[in-house]
Amino acid sequence: MKLFLILTCFIRLSQLTSSTSRYILSVIEHLTTVETGVRNCVFYGLRPDSTLEEVLRAPQRKFTPKLVYTERRKIPVGVDRLPSEHLLFMVDGTDIKSDLFRIVDAFNATNPSTRLLVLIDTISGDYRVLERLLRHWSFSNVVYLDEKRRRMYLADTVKRVRIGYLVPPSELYNGTMLNDSVLGPIFVNSTDSVSMMDKVHAYVTKRDMANYILPLYYDQKQRINRYAIMDETFGTWPKVFMLSQRNPFLTILGYTYITFVESGIMTVDNIWVWIAAEYSAARL
Repeated sequence: MKLFLILTCFIRLSQLTSSTSRYILSVIEHLTTVETGVRNCVFYGLRPDSTLEEVLRAPQRKFTPKLVYTERRKIPVGVDRLPSEHLLFMVDGTDIKSDLFRIVDAFNATNPSTRLLVLIDTISGDYRVLERLLRHWSFSNVVYLDEKRRRMYLADTVKRVRIGYLVPPSELYNGTMLNDSVLGPIFVNSTDSVSMMDKVHAYVTKRDMANYILPLYYDQKQRINRYAIMDETFGTWPKVFMLSQRNPFLTILGYTYITFVESGIMTVDNIWVWIAAEYSAARL
């Protein structure tokens, strides 16, 4: 029985590590696709049989330029700064406090705009120390990945967003998830593209611009407006969902909620009764 338990735990840990390494490799692949110039990847604090070592030795990244630093090698400072524009700096944050002076040298030698990916236990003292250091050096493009708890944090110099799933690589370092603090998981495009709306997403713009642009999106065949100005509540207060984590399934909930209200199938109060009833039935 003891042997079975040990083997089971080992298999599960291996699967988790492999899953994380595949995700990191997909992030690197995305960055090498969308960026130009020298694409360096920095590995700091490698440990035997760790996730970062698995990423480093992956055959699909064989020809990617790499800079590898272990705890025994001090990173040079001064004029030998690491490149910043096309760089992914990966850090193994395990037991970071015992290697504090060398990690400080690493951050001193790195441009604060560099993309950082930190593998770390987010309830450990190492995480608190490392987060304070990165804020002190004004790093604005940080991702903390907690393999054990299957969650990640996106952070800049002033805020941090906790996410309970792996963010798609295309959204990881572009500020989409981090800066969407009001609308949560709803996709809203910026105002600078309002003249080319895709008939799928919502858009935010000034009223005079909206009044000018909406006639261009009138569907002659269906005889309907593909866009409408949403500024009326019909005497009801809009619902706000406050959750501790962001989840892609919230989009489905929001779409279902809006569909029921706008179609007139149910009133707002009835929708909440229906959801509560379904939830209670599921618990029973």
